Parts: sequence; C-alpha cells; structure tokens
Amino acid sequence: TAETDYGYWYPGKANDGAAAGGFEPAPTGLTWLDQPHHRSAWYYACEIDLGFCGALRSAATIVADDPIFGRIAYGGTLREDDQT
Repeated sequence: TAETDYGYWYPGKANDGAAAGGFEPAPTGLTWLDQPHHRSAWYYACEIDLGFCGALRSAATIVADDPIFGRIAYGGTLREDDQT
C-alpha cells in the first residue's frame, strides 16, 4: 500500500507487483551469471524467469536490415511512409 511505500526489499510505487523466485541471504556475493548481488530477492530467479520474466523481456519489436530479406520487423509490423 502507499502507507507502507509498496514493499520492503524494493520500496516505491514503481516496484509494486514485482516478482522473484529466490532470495539471497548473504550480504554480498555473485549470481550464477557472475553478476554482483546483495542481500535481497534475486533479480534473475529460477523458474519464474523461464516464463513470466522471459515474456516481459521478449515483448519488443526489433527492426533490422537483414542481408537476405531486407528491412524487416521482428515482433511487429513494418510500415514505411515517404522518408520514415
């Protein structure tokens, strides 16, 4: 709630509804990806990253100049008008 600043480990309205699948009790350490980590919920965590977080990270549209297919949009629709 607003009265509790929306959480304990990562307070603030921007973090309301955050998800994690693990917790690191040590004050400092490295994740399994050799990233520095401090005591709190993991920012990359077990099975939750395979589905929920994976879907969030893939919710993107990428425009590329493919050497075979030309300009193409992955995950979207490409429309070219005049010079844009």
